[in-house]
Amino acid sequence: MAKEENSIDVAVVMVPYPAHGHFTPFLHFSGRLVSAAHNVSVYFVGTAPYLRQAKVRVHGWDLSSAANMHFHELTAPQHASSIEIPADLIPLIAATAQIREPFHAFVSELSTKYRKVVVVHDDLMSYVVQDIQNVEAYRFHVASACDTFGFHRETQAPVVETPPEAAEVSKKTLSTDCLLGPGAFEFRRMQESARKVFSGDIYNSNREIEGLFFDLLEKEKARGAEKVWYDQPRHAALITKVLKIGVEVLNWERREEIVSADTVEEAVRTLMESEEGEEIRKRAKELGKRVKKSMMEGGGARKEFDLFITQITR
Repeated sequence: MAKEENSIDVAVVMVPYPAHGHFTPFLHFSGRLVSAAHNVSVYFVGTAPYLRQAKVRVHGWDLSSAANMHFHELTAPQHASSIEIPADLIPLIAATAQIREPFHAFVSELSTKYRKVVVVHDDLMSYVVQDIQNVEAYRFHVASACDTFGFHRETQAPVVETPPEAAEVSKKTLSTDCLLGPGAFEFRRMQESARKVFSGDIYNSNREIEGLFFDLLEKEKARGAEKVWYDQPRHAALITKVLKIGVEVLNWERREEIVSADTVEEAVRTLMESEEGEEIRKRAKELGKRVKKSMMEGGGARKEFDLFITQITR
């Protein structure tokens, strides 16, 4: 396939972290791209077991109907098994370190076939993509902007003044130590120490929901060419403690407990039969309308998505 013979002249390579909670947002974002940009081919990459899971678990989208959507298997080189890896890091490191070389080779091959190659990678896959050259790259954050900002506050010196409401939110969100064990935390550090190749960030969220945190992140990332783009929302703590459009069934401190039927019933009754629940439902309905409007023609999220397509196909 020579460059001049290919009517689809832009390739977007999706590099998700191999976990269902990360694959799904990448698949949905891929679906939006292939539906909206007819001159773009999307390549969804990963190792064979995880690609099989992605195809089986995707919901609401017929993969076979998208001619410009491709799944590409990355095979770790034979010598990869000789790498010495601490036991608690094996599942995480193996998912990234061993495919760094084949990923670079694949992107180099695509560069000979397309006018432009763009990489969209999970922020937990920075180690894998760091060798690419002359390729536009974007980090995709599957967690909320609220969670990302909280992580920055825990691991980095503050570079912007934090408003009181944002500081209060940070206290209520889950700490990194609760979510990541020692090995996983070091894995995250490995990703952050990798060579930075990204042109901007894509967040799995929406300005209508997390405008405050997007503004704070943009101030932190004020580096001229670096941009922030947005997509769909996902974060339980944000929904229950910040937006207050949901009911907490069991808090994080009791995560080892089995949730009883009585506990679930109490949460449902709170939501459906109390004044508090009525206010929650009202807020959720109003927020839903705003988010839906933002995704329609002329809405803020739609404009951001269209601008992203213009950016990568220019």
